[in-house]
Parts: sequence; structure tokens; C-alpha cells
Amino acid sequence: MKKKKLLEKKFFFLFFLIGYFLLFGHISPTFCGEEYSTIFKGHFGPGESDVGIKFLTPDILPETPFCGPGGFFPDKEERIWISDSIQKKLKAFSASESFSIEIPAKKLGDLCIKNGQVFLCTKDPDCIMIIDIQSKKVKRTIPLNYNTPRRILVVDENHLAVEETDGNCWIIFNGIPELHPAQVIEAVGNTEKLFGISNTFENDSRNIVYCGWEKEKNDPEIFSHLKLPENRIVFSKVMGYSETNESLMVGCVLASQPNSLSVISFDSNGAQKELGSLPLQESIYLPSQWVFANGNSFYGLSATATEFKIIKKKMKFQK
Repeated sequence: MKKKKLLEKKFFFLFFLIGYFLLFGHISPTFCGEEYSTIFKGHFGPGESDVGIKFLTPDILPETPFCGPGGFFPDKEERIWISDSIQKKLKAFSASESFSIEIPAKKLGDLCIKNGQVFLCTKDPDCIMIIDIQSKKVKRTIPLNYNTPRRILVVDENHLAVEETDGNCWIIFNGIPELHPAQVIEAVGNTEKLFGISNTFENDSRNIVYCGWEKEKNDPEIFSHLKLPENRIVFSKVMGYSETNESLMVGCVLASQPNSLSVISFDSNGAQKELGSLPLQESIYLPSQWVFANGNSFYGLSATATEFKIIKKKMKFQK
């Protein structure tokens, strides 16, 4: 019996690793060095201080991505907030404390924190729940007719965006939700622009595109041209926008460097600079394996079948 359960757990974890491989192209089990710091270590399980996880049941398809953490985000104090669909709670962790907030929804997805509020994607009901951190109460909801939400962007309460697993992107501009007509647009941007990536006829380049939030500005235009000479790009994604440094960040997996994401930054004029790299790590399915937050840092979640940890890498932006 124990052997059977162990095999089920291994198969479940393999399922998520396959999903991650499909999204990011490669898996590397290790990352180390002085440039990375561990922010928090936690466990999967049924306890109040654990994060819930659901292993595969034979002949039953998993409810991906709602079998474990739906997303994570660090606040300014670097408490790590994780949505837990199994326990139906929003959980906060730090070295000194942990607490949870019960969420009136069946499935919890990605989240973002802005101005003392957590913006949380949920299913059943299908909406963005806005939770006040101080009172630990749901302040209000924004109904959304999405299928399966992925990454969420919150610039402020008037500029929100949510990606779907099918490539669509919802935008909520001044309280009005609409499905964006351009599938290249991703949930990354500022109060003026939303960004995305389109392919070119060359395997070492991509077009970085943008559009406005208003209806009359939703046709994508070229913002910059990503060029990595003699490097075949096998995967690319917009990873974040730094308001502090007014820089857009794009992650690329190169055929010559399949173990990492090369991070390229673009300033407000579209000038390209190499920012560094991030490892592709073992993990469960998440809307984003690396989250950009607090002005200049990427936070990543790596996991085994029983535990997880949050890693931080501070990026050095060039003036």
C-alpha cells in the first residue's frame, strides 16, 4: 500500500514537471551561488502551517492548476503569500510568523499585492477577489468570465490584466473588464502600455510589442526588436516591468543555454541590455515560476513532492 502511494506521488510530481517542461523548455534541479538568497522554506501537507497539495488518483484527471499552490507573491516586508486551493485559504509566511485567510471560493489561482491589498484570481466564483490585508476581509470582487486564469497584473485598481491558459488576456481598465483582441499581449505593463512578444522570420530575434489600455489603442505596435545574434531562441516570455527603473524584462531560453532563462531588459526608449540569467528549476505548475517584485528582484519557487522554498535574486539594472 505504501509503495502504491509513493508511486502515485512520484507520478503526480512527474506530471507537473512535464507541464513545466512544456512551458519553459528545460528542467534544471540545481541553482546556487551568492547572488541567490533563500527567503522561506515550507512544506506541503494538511497542516495550518503547510500548503495543501493533491496527488493523483488513478483514472481521474487532475484539476490543474488547482491541485496545489495557485500562485505566490512577496509583499514589501518579503512575507510570502501563497494561494492554497486544497485548504481554500490565502496563506502568508515569513521567518517569524504565518497566518491564513479563508477564501469563499473553490479554486484559487494567481495573486498580486498592491497598496495593502491582495488581488486574487478565483474560480467558482469566477472573479478577482480584492482582500484587505489589515482586516483580512474580502473588500470587493471583479467578476470575470475567464476559463482558466494564469498570471495576473495589478498596476493599480484601474489597470489590471489576467492571462488565460489558452493565450487570451483579460484587461480591466477603469473597472470595465474586456477580452483583449490581440493574443500576443501578456499581463505585463504599466499605466500606459501592455507588452507582449511576436515572432519574426529569424530564430535569433523577436519583436517586442505594446498597446494601450484604451480601445482605440489596442492594436499592437513595435516597441523594440530583441536580437541575440547567433543564438537560437527556443522560448521567450515577457517577465515583468520595473517601475523603479522604467525597464521591461524579457526571458529567453536559448538552444545553447537550455538550463537557464536569459533575462534581457529594455529601457523606456527600447534599448536592449543583458540583465543576467535565472535557472530553470524543479517545481510544480505555477502561472509564473519567477515573479518580479519590490522594484528590482525576482522571486522563484522550487519544489519537491514534499517541500518548497522561495529564492530571491536581486537584479542589477544598468543606467
